Amino acid sequence: MKISILFLIRRNKKNVKGLCPLTCRITLDNQRKEFSTGIFINPDYWNAAKQKAYPPNKGNNQINTQLSLIKQEINQAFLLLQVQGKQYDVNDIYSHYKGENIKEEKSLMEMFKLHIAKQEKLIGISTSAVSLAKFNQTQSHVKSFIKYKYNRADFLLKDLTMAFITEFEFYLKAEKLFMQNTIHKTIQRLKHVVRLAFGLDYLAKDPFMLFKNKKPKKQVIFLTKEEL
Repeated sequence: MKISILFLIRRNKKNVKGLCPLTCRITLDNQRKEFSTGIFINPDYWNAAKQKAYPPNKGNNQINTQLSLIKQEINQAFLLLQVQGKQYDVNDIYSHYKGENIKEEKSLMEMFKLHIAKQEKLIGISTSAVSLAKFNQTQSHVKSFIKYKYNRADFLLKDLTMAFITEFEFYLKAEKLFMQNTIHKTIQRLKHVVRLAFGLDYLAKDPFMLFKNKKPKKQVIFLTKEEL
């Protein structure tokens, strides 16, 4: 991930003193977050190419120092999130910069691990080793899809939509070349894990609410007298 920090002058928002506000725009992989710096400047003194107030004087030097601190703190927030190794977006960087607590978001792979860990303890009670193996297999398919479609190792639950499910269904059909019965069962297991996340309040709404999992058509086999 590459971050860009740009300061912009809003010339159409002059105050009564003729000064214009400076905003800061953080860009992360085409995601943008723009916010007010609280700094005002004489528009004649702003050098957009150099991203600083010019020429040097007491007022402009103070502005440049403030801008430098803002940029430094944003970069520190970005590095901290990188070190943590979790998924994040441009809003998380801004929240860290502002010193706000970020609610820990659960991911799809975390939910699979949680469900599988629980099911392991229920083998022989309410589930079987075969059923558990199927959930492990489904987790593997979902993980490969996320890598294929989004080039990620995991996917945050908060970003889960019906579009993710329909794309996953298409992936199983077009890329994995699975039969409809296998696709149906795989999506059923994904739905089970997603519904678990919804029940635990990790999801604000159920993305499966409007999704229809296509059942395989039943085949009627006619036998000859000889086969009977």
